[in-house]
Amino acid sequence: MHAQHIYSFDGHTPRIHPGAYVHPSACLIGDVQVGEGCFVGPHATLRADHGPICLEAMSNVQDNCVLHSCPDGAVLLHRFAQIGHGAVLRGCTLMENCLVGIHATVLDGAVLGPDSMLAAQALVTAGVRTEVASLYAGSPARFVRSLSHDAVTAQREGALRYAHAAAEYRAKLRLVADQTATRPEPRDMRPRHLSAFPTWPRTSR
Repeated sequence: MHAQHIYSFDGHTPRIHPGAYVHPSACLIGDVQVGEGCFVGPHATLRADHGPICLEAMSNVQDNCVLHSCPDGAVLLHRFAQIGHGAVLRGCTLMENCLVGIHATVLDGAVLGPDSMLAAQALVTAGVRTEVASLYAGSPARFVRSLSHDAVTAQREGALRYAHAAAEYRAKLRLVADQTATRPEPRDMRPRHLSAFPTWPRTSR
């Protein structure tokens, strides 16, 4: 693997648990702590220059997310919290087993309650506190409905899958330095789960 983008700032250096996985393209700056079983995806940015960013065990920050602490404020992800692709978090707290949807935004001082879910592209404005086990959506985000026991369980299972992915990525991910060195044979490029499907007949014009 090539070198990770990990930087100390003002005397603070990111701390990464050996049981976590941080993709080499992710950028970690300053007072960042990544706990056991955490997964930090490609091109995520965790910038803790004004305050700490803490990822507790089994939480994940997916591809292209931005986490930024604000002056006198921290970003805290409690256990099993999940941040979907491209989401932005600033100076906020996610309680245990929260799920933030793709391209959602959570602003300064907001607190997402335990087992809650924030829909894709939703905006939680500064200082808002969401209810326990509830779905919020929209901009600004509003309460939609309470989550069922099955939905809450599914969120926890999703976090555990990412914790498993952290172990798999540490063991299996390798940088391909020279793609010209290997010339694979031509093959069916359809996804494996579609390979048994018949090919559509060509239509004449």
